[in-house]
Amino acid sequence: MVQLMHGGPNTMVRDSWNYRWNAHAFAAPGYVVTWVNRHGSTGFGQQFAQSILNEWGVKPLDDILRATDHLLARFPNIDPKRVAAAGASYGGYMAAWAEGHTDRFACIVDHAGVNDFITQYGADVTTYSFTKVLGGTPWENPEGMQENNPMAFAKNFKTPMLILHGQQDYRVPYANGTALYGILQAMGVPSRLVIYPNENHWILSPQNSIHWNWEVQSWLARYIGGKPTLEKPVFEGAEEK
Repeated sequence: MVQLMHGGPNTMVRDSWNYRWNAHAFAAPGYVVTWVNRHGSTGFGQQFAQSILNEWGVKPLDDILRATDHLLARFPNIDPKRVAAAGASYGGYMAAWAEGHTDRFACIVDHAGVNDFITQYGADVTTYSFTKVLGGTPWENPEGMQENNPMAFAKNFKTPMLILHGQQDYRVPYANGTALYGILQAMGVPSRLVIYPNENHWILSPQNSIHWNWEVQSWLARYIGGKPTLEKPVFEGAEEK
């Protein structure tokens, strides 16, 4: 099973289709795929959407893990040892947060994730709200900021992780990805980094999208089984480590 973690954080999963994060593409190798409208999602009232202020990770991860337990109990065909998680943007934050707070997943995929608040601060268009949203600023309340910072829990990192990022991402600068990869490598955690030099916060060009999906499917296949539905694309634009 693959637990997809949506971005935002204040958005929701609904009936939709696009080729950036396509649930059918994730399911194609034979996985059960789910998307949870966890705490912080819109569509369930203002209180529910704002319930993650100053604690971006705790309640959403609890929702995702509870959903995992529910699905494992309901569908005995899901192998509890072959469950993965994947997210982008805030969903990438959740990927990095899960990396330091649970060992339930066999592997994790983190695309364009807000992995480090110190790296993100100053580059974000919403710096004015960091104190309210993330718990603090680097100078007034660094302790509050660090309580919500995935990097502050690096000592717990051990789940294999694939990190993908666009080099022209000005929403979540790609140093978020290289910094996380550097820590994982230093700790000896199985990890792979793929940077797309000509992409931004999303992988938009068709050829890059094919390459991106091949990378994701290959990583999932390595740790939870299945076989990529794509042949490895001939592509020279991505930098791989």
